[in-house]
Amino acid sequence: MALTNANVTPSNVQTDSTGQKEYIFGQLTFSGTYPAAGGELFDISQFFQDKSAPKVAFAMSLAGANGYSYGFVPGATLATGKIKISTASNTELTNAAYPAGVTGDTVYFCAYVKKA
Repeated sequence: MALTNANVTPSNVQTDSTGQKEYIFGQLTFSGTYPAAGGELFDISQFFQDKSAPKVAFAMSLAGANGYSYGFVPGATLATGKIKISTASNTELTNAAYPAGVTGDTVYFCAYVKKA
């Protein structure tokens, strides 16, 4: 599955829609340049059958390389959410090439929505 944003590449994506919620799990790789203010667009609509706004969705680094943290900012739709990346001093990355601590990190994500 390809994202419309070439800077965020999902891999090892698994889905589970056996219960009352739809879940996706996977890994993310970052490349290129972090956008100016607000975070990377991350369209998770491609993974779900239910396109309503997520109840809970997040991105998280389990490895914690170099102190970067990853958070999901829900959008008006599943297609307009963003991944915001912060430094160890809790400031958002600037509009520049991703640092090695981000491009070399293993970022795991999980998102879910309640089925319609």
